[in-house]
Amino acid sequence: DEAAVPRDVVEALSAAGFARPTPVQAAAWPAACRGDDVVAVALTGSGKTLGFALPVMNALAERRLRGGAPAPTGATARPAALALAPTRELAAQIAEATEPYAKLFGAHARAHMRVACVYGGVPVSQHVQELQKGARGDAASDMFLVATPGRLVDLLERRALDLSSCAHFVLDEADR
Repeated sequence: DEAAVPRDVVEALSAAGFARPTPVQAAAWPAACRGDDVVAVALTGSGKTLGFALPVMNALAERRLRGGAPAPTGATARPAALALAPTRELAAQIAEATEPYAKLFGAHARAHMRVACVYGGVPVSQHVQELQKGARGDAASDMFLVATPGRLVDLLERRALDLSSCAHFVLDEADR
């Protein structure tokens, strides 16, 4: 429903060539926007990423507009949403696809919404620094974290990450 999504997001989707929701998006969005759990199976390229990401970011923006506070700031990152992906390639793809919309939803809520992506194959210290920068940065910031399982566990064990403020969880490619 376009009424539930900020106009600038709808316009950005249209400019990106999305004239209407794909079948998986049309099926998932209403339930996800109600806060229901959603399980979706669809082919690659069917729009699953925006099928889960847009309702999550919309919920974060709506929470902020209702006066909901972001996660506390400090040395430990506290994402508001987490998408878990099996490979670094898929994690990077999710982050790249969602970043432009996170900025728009954040602007709509008069706040900062950022996408952070962490995965193996990169020095963990680099990810810790990136997460700490976001944790100590803008007090009006919501983080949508995209992670691979191994790096997520590593960051949790190092206490660089705290999931106690995570209100939304996505398990992408659950069959892998």
